[in-house]
Amino acid sequence: MTDTDTPTDRPESPGPKRRRGGRWLAVLLGLLVGVMLAEGICRLMFSSGPARSLEPLRAALAGELLPEAAFQRSIPQPYLLYSPAPGHRSSTGEVDHNMQGYRGRPVELKKSPDLIRVLCLGGSTTYGWRVASAEEAFPAQLEKLLNSGPPGGGRGYEVINAGLPFGTSAELLTHYHFKFHYFQPDIVIIHTGGNDALALDRGHYHPDYSHWRKPMTMPEPWGPGGRRLLQSRLAALVLLPLVGGSPRGSQTIERPAETPPESSWFPAERSDRPAFRHNIESLVRLVLADKAVPLLMPFRLETLHALTSDDADQIEHHARVLEEIARSAGVRLAPYPASTIPPRDWVDDCHLSPEGCRKKAAYLEPIVRELSVGEVADD
Repeated sequence: MTDTDTPTDRPESPGPKRRRGGRWLAVLLGLLVGVMLAEGICRLMFSSGPARSLEPLRAALAGELLPEAAFQRSIPQPYLLYSPAPGHRSSTGEVDHNMQGYRGRPVELKKSPDLIRVLCLGGSTTYGWRVASAEEAFPAQLEKLLNSGPPGGGRGYEVINAGLPFGTSAELLTHYHFKFHYFQPDIVIIHTGGNDALALDRGHYHPDYSHWRKPMTMPEPWGPGGRRLLQSRLAALVLLPLVGGSPRGSQTIERPAETPPESSWFPAERSDRPAFRHNIESLVRLVLADKAVPLLMPFRLETLHALTSDDADQIEHHARVLEEIARSAGVRLAPYPASTIPPRDWVDDCHLSPEGCRKKAAYLEPIVRELSVGEVADD
């Protein structure tokens, strides 16, 4: 060693550098594995776990719903609150709403004497939420099944999808009275009971649901970048609580703080709030007055749903109300137990895949055929 050589002048051994690089690599790999594991767990939570109820909102904000989010395919109406937008195109460019303002192909207002016309009233489970095409929703599949078998009293079948996403019994009643009555249906399937339960969670209950409904708004919190970010369920779990407002069409809102609360019209007990029963009884009377045949069908939840026990109990209460109305009015009930649809054909708490919609149509086909032969064909 010369006088100018010092220990610090010596070249550093590559061993420590490699060890430090290896540690950083191990940390990065650990973080990557941790994030992937967390993403997998969050995907399970959104698909079948406690975050399942957030999946429609996440999918809407991420631009993943097929067809496009219902919030983008509705228009306001003065007496109906809102209605499907005529001529709306799905995300694939296909015309999904006809110009008459419902999902499916247009039909002539005047009914052909060669057809038995079936009108399907309901919410998103009738409309076909989360299925890409109107042809995959259960009303269209029901029409195919009915027309593939023997004709009803020598006549064919025409099935109209009058489903309204987020629709309650109030919308079913007003839409039938102001619009669908004019289609002169022979059979009216009334498939409802789920969305009405949500109105009961709000204070200052009013039977017209004015304590709960609002004009449609759609949050756009982060633009295209946010939509891409929300494709991650981990990011969605963190970010969705930060979204202000509610998706357009959910129609839920807290009363503005500056507005004094109105007194509730009815007792605090959920079971004593009469709007659902009154609306369905009124609808049945309208259908019977039109010399059509009502068919009541309760709303059902998937067995492993993520709803609160209060909401689930209220939905079951509404199913019992439909049974009572069917008995008292002497009309037909299609019980539609949840076991009709196997677990693999549910896409969330209450909506079905195309195959699930086919199974629902297959359940209804013999009931509708029996009604058409026994009560309609002899008109």
